[in-house]
Amino acid sequence: MSKGTNRAQYLVQTGMVGGQKHRLWDFIYRTSTARDPLYHIGDTVRLPDKREFTYARSIALPDAPESIYLSTVEACSFTGAGGTVGWTSAVDTVVVGSTEVTVPAASHDELAVDELRNGYVHIHGSATDGADSMNRGILGNDFSADGTALKLYLDAATDIEIDSSSAYEVFENPYAAVSWGLGDPFAKAGVPAAYVSATLTYVWVQTRGPVWCNSQGNMIDNEGMGAMWRSDGSLNSVAYSLGNPTVPDVGTTQYAGHRILGDNANIGPLFMLQG
Repeated sequence: MSKGTNRAQYLVQTGMVGGQKHRLWDFIYRTSTARDPLYHIGDTVRLPDKREFTYARSIALPDAPESIYLSTVEACSFTGAGGTVGWTSAVDTVVVGSTEVTVPAASHDELAVDELRNGYVHIHGSATDGADSMNRGILGNDFSADGTALKLYLDAATDIEIDSSSAYEVFENPYAAVSWGLGDPFAKAGVPAAYVSATLTYVWVQTRGPVWCNSQGNMIDNEGMGAMWRSDGSLNSVAYSLGNPTVPDVGTTQYAGHRILGDNANIGPLFMLQG
């Protein structure tokens, strides 16, 4: 891999409508166990019709072999599995203007060079109002064996000195670990553009724009237009999800978007994802 920032690519077609040869977006619907050299996890492409896709990688959940199967009709989940470092107190002083920090030894899996590219680090300070805290993106990292110190390269220089009163929390890009699971407690990432049947498979996940997605019987006219994700990746109406004294079984309070055409009782619905 290599160091760098997230890339958002706007795919457009120039020329007047007529004899121009239309462009195909075939690459969005391909999967592979090898990363496409043109893209990194977390990169985004946007199509002229408002559809938006993010490059992701599937992962199997422990003791849940069915989690590797990603469907094109239900949302997959962020699993948060691996590649992260919990609260770890700083040891070295880092002066203002630095773009490199070293997180002291802490519990984490082995990390390849630049595996955390497009991830995030929060640097805690000691002030309760957050005046000496910082959020930064991660351009890349040095190799780090299990549980050893971790050197990170930041997407912007520090503007506050880091000292022994500071602490780090490190997050891989959430699209580095997506899976499916009934009843899982994880936030939804979006709808996979292609079917996945093996772990550690690279796939594009649709996060915005028109899409067909499995919906429950309450996604009908008299239940309103908006929808919440269920834990199985299908859709419940907002009215159903929030109109009960408690969140319904396998329901969530994560907003998914709204119907634009049809409903569960008729054709569709065609759904507008909203990230």
